[in-house]
Amino acid sequence: MKIATSTIKPIDANKLKLVEYLALPKACRPMPLKRFAIEVLGVSEPTVHAWKKTSEVASSVRKTIEQKFADDIPDVLLALRDNALAGNPRAAKIFLEYVESGAQDVYLPREELSRKDLEAEIDRLKKKFYPSN
Repeated sequence: MKIATSTIKPIDANKLKLVEYLALPKACRPMPLKRFAIEVLGVSEPTVHAWKKTSEVASSVRKTIEQKFADDIPDVLLALRDNALAGNPRAAKIFLEYVESGAQDVYLPREELSRKDLEAEIDRLKKKFYPSN
C-alpha cells in the first residue's frame, strides 16, 4: 500500500521578498517593480513577472494581504455601509453583494442599477437595522 505524502516546498528568500513587496498597496511600495527586481532581488524583470504568475507566489500574496489587512475589514465595511445609507448607489450595491455572498467574492459593480431600486433597498435595510429611526 502506498501512502500519500505531502511535500511542502518552502518559498525561497527572493520570492518571499517579492511576496512582501506585492502585498503592499502600490502607493506604499518603495520603488517601481523593475527597479525592485534588479536592485533588491538581483533578477530581471521578466523573471519577476514569471514568478508572479506561479501559484506559489500568487497564493502567498493573497494570504499576506489577508493577514495584513484583516483588522481593517470591519472599518471598511462600516464606511461602505454608511455611504450606502447616505444614498451612494455603488456603495449600496457593493455592500449588499458582500452581505449576500457571505463575505466572499466581492467585486466592484460593472452594471448600473436604477436609483429607485437602490433607494428602496436602502430603505429596507434602514428599517431592518435601525427600526427606531
